[in-house]
Amino acid sequence: MKLMKIFSGDNFSAIYYEMLGSGYRSAEPYTESRIGEVKDLGPVYFEIKEDKFRFPYLDKRAINPFFALAEFSWIITGSNQLKPLQFFIKNYHKYSDDGETLNGAYGHRLRYKFDIDQIEKAIEGLRKNPGSRRIVLTMWSVDDLLSDSNDLPCNTSIMLKIRNEKLDITIINRSNDLFMGVPYNVFVFYLLQVYLASKIGCRIGVQRHFTDSLHIYKRDMDKINKVIASNNKKTIEAIPEIIPVFNTDSYVNIDHNKVNNQDYDELVNDEISNFFKSYIVYKSTSDFDKAIKMLPKNILGYVAYLWYSERKGFVGSDNYFSKIRQEINMENRLDKIYSLKYESEDTIKEFITDISRKYLHLYDEFFNIINIESGFYSVKKENINKEKLVQAVFLSFVMASVASSMAPDTNQFFTRRVENVAKGLGLEINDILNFTKHESKFTALIKC
Repeated sequence: MKLMKIFSGDNFSAIYYEMLGSGYRSAEPYTESRIGEVKDLGPVYFEIKEDKFRFPYLDKRAINPFFALAEFSWIITGSNQLKPLQFFIKNYHKYSDDGETLNGAYGHRLRYKFDIDQIEKAIEGLRKNPGSRRIVLTMWSVDDLLSDSNDLPCNTSIMLKIRNEKLDITIINRSNDLFMGVPYNVFVFYLLQVYLASKIGCRIGVQRHFTDSLHIYKRDMDKINKVIASNNKKTIEAIPEIIPVFNTDSYVNIDHNKVNNQDYDELVNDEISNFFKSYIVYKSTSDFDKAIKMLPKNILGYVAYLWYSERKGFVGSDNYFSKIRQEINMENRLDKIYSLKYESEDTIKEFITDISRKYLHLYDEFFNIINIESGFYSVKKENINKEKLVQAVFLSFVMASVASSMAPDTNQFFTRRVENVAKGLGLEINDILNFTKHESKFTALIKC
């Protein structure tokens, strides 16, 4: 029997990262499905409490924010037309039954399919009776049962409640692709939550998702592994302190028909207009520099930059986002050092060699910190090797992490691992042990 897994927190990117790790490590077997081998993780519940963005900004997991915003516009206007979405994802037609419309379109089902505008009814109901527990929006039809359509709703219903003057939203989902579907689902339903709260006149509460079948396709496992290896929870949670927030309210109440029609020049919000025109520039010219300069200097612009950075032909340049990313990557690398002890000796050696090359320019500052003239170290000034000294500094971080938190027997195991790496790099273990005393100074210097 599969027990329901629960994930909860105030930062959706951190929650999503945790979910990816849990899914990747799951021992569930692969089974055949209509679109490839899949690992069914069973029923899962996750909730987001305070995050004001709720769109993942993970390295190596570039998600298309242009499509995500456009999808909300498409939903809130009640459209079922293929064209507005295919503009952003070329092969979206594979979900259409007739080449023009999408059968499972959430907005169309909420606004028109059942001959009632459920969104307006929900707003009216919660304005009149904020304590109601009867506001349930339906996206599943009895006609969907055993249907062979290419597009059936994965999210089947929405429940809305006001608690403590905040609008809570709960989405019920029959089947959800963790890698591809969850990020977009969370973002568009969060925007719906923001839209409804603005119309009702209350604040944003908790966003909850329940899926009866969270799953991962085998074809995505290598990509998921790269995401896990390229990020860590500590850095993820620090990013909102580095990058300005995106004002979600500025998007939910714009003219969404103009977004559907790609009339971006007519949007009254210049930030949103330039955001979408950045995509036009990229699509028509592949001029990444020009496209990136048009992005807003906030978290929305940053996720767009991440998406651009993984497009074919992307060449990095010196801009606002590249500097932000360098800062984040530096934090990532430093955090990675403290978990290196769990890796193989070859992996540790490779990482230390790589990071030392990147920080070789700090050699003089490192040299001044260790005060080599004291004669306390085996390395002598007259025959010092700059690269080896920098390697010793970074390997001392690994040794410090071993010494600080391990039980004696475990400590010995990891200490031998570090000693073997030091030997393989031609370093003296006594120097590395002594360098651990300067860890805080080294770290402060690196972060300057």
